[in-house]
Amino acid sequence: MHTPITSFLYTDDPIATPQAGQDILDLYPNAKTERIIRQPSDYGVKKIGHNGPFQPHHRAAQRDILDRLAHSANGQLAKE
Repeated sequence: MHTPITSFLYTDDPIATPQAGQDILDLYPNAKTERIIRQPSDYGVKKIGHNGPFQPHHRAAQRDILDRLAHSANGQLAKE
């Protein structure tokens, strides 16, 4: 697979830890990969956890993800 992969990882996620995220990305040696590691304090909260970014009260984390997706999409469109 050659599709770029961006992975958001949260330091307080007990399931998708930063190391687990890297281990998964390592399974795609032909893909350009990027790990974005965030702490709850980056968003002014005490806890994010595993499902936190998808909860309504974590709008800052959602905006972070959406901004990165938009940035990546614009970069891809510029290459075409």
